[in-house]
Amino acid sequence: MSKSLSKRKEKAVPSSIGSNVDKQPSKQTSSLQLVSPPSSSKTSQSNEYLLASPEKPIIAYVHNLSPIKRNKKNTIDYTTLTLQISDNPKQLALCYSKNKRKILEEKETTRSPVKITRYTTSTDKTKIIFNDKTIVSAPQDLDYNFQFTSIDNTPATAIADILSADDESTENNITVCSKVVVMNQTKTVKLNKVAELIVRDKTSSIQLDLWNKQIGQVENKGIYCFINLSSTYWNNTKKLTTTYNTIIKPIVDKSLSELTCQDEDMKAVSTEQVIEVPSFVTMEDVQRYRTCINCNRRVPQGQTNIVKCDHCRHKMKWEDCPQKLCTNVIISINDHKKTLTIFEDCMKELLGEYDQAQVDVNLIGDQLLDLNNIKLTFNDRLIITSAKLM
Repeated sequence: MSKSLSKRKEKAVPSSIGSNVDKQPSKQTSSLQLVSPPSSSKTSQSNEYLLASPEKPIIAYVHNLSPIKRNKKNTIDYTTLTLQISDNPKQLALCYSKNKRKILEEKETTRSPVKITRYTTSTDKTKIIFNDKTIVSAPQDLDYNFQFTSIDNTPATAIADILSADDESTENNITVCSKVVVMNQTKTVKLNKVAELIVRDKTSSIQLDLWNKQIGQVENKGIYCFINLSSTYWNNTKKLTTTYNTIIKPIVDKSLSELTCQDEDMKAVSTEQVIEVPSFVTMEDVQRYRTCINCNRRVPQGQTNIVKCDHCRHKMKWEDCPQKLCTNVIISINDHKKTLTIFEDCMKELLGEYDQAQVDVNLIGDQLLDLNNIKLTFNDRLIITSAKLM
């Protein structure tokens, strides 16, 4: 019996020691867990790394910061710019943060360098992306060893290449360096000023429409670099037009200065047609609409009193937008009917001044139909530019 009891006690000893080990070194177990982190910590470290820049910090000068644009899907605003980096002086970039854009605009104005961290890159790795998490700061003097220098914009497109493209295709962000060889008088189209030019480079010539404030930036026979143009197809002809983002820069180019106006250049400019009609045959109801306070383009009515212009992206109160009138009239030319658009300025040429806000649009329509012997001037857009009673 004593031997069996002693054996049981001997077996019990290691059991009690094991239990003591489990209770005592709890602190050691805790410290071991800190030394050997769980798999979730790796995910945390990975996320932290993704928040940082995919590359080393960038030091650059800011060039060509564009106005705020809207993407084609109308979902987000963005800005384009070029970064002058020591090893890549023409690095393209996109900024999706309005706060960062203010900083970049200041740096471009003062020609001061910026240090960029926590940036990302586009899918094809060709563009630097600024967002709200991107850090833009001032670098230390010892961090860089290059100075601000002027850089060229997107290479110019030859006019012949624009004309040779698919007739009905349209393009944006076109840069053309050319000489103005023909400059027509400014006209009014839908309450906007437009000047039709013929510009020529060493390959060909093309019509270019200048709008509103941009007209004063150009002179006949001048040589310019037109940046951010769009091509359009109108009246069976390919032409160029300025946009809200177009930049016009005078340049010096001896080869362009030697170019002269050709016979086909004069024929290419659209002309106006003058006709005398006994009366308007029929007309649509006179429409009242509102225009943008900034650019005079028509603005659509929204769900609230605050509206945004689709053209210049300015916001304003709907009630503050000026009201305008327009309608379509049908005239008869050699037994052929033609539909023309008449705006309020030409209506007043025929009817005299009136209070547009108080006038009855039905009464305006009736008075226009009662007119006889009318002299009309209209352009190739079928818009009446002048109207007088004979």
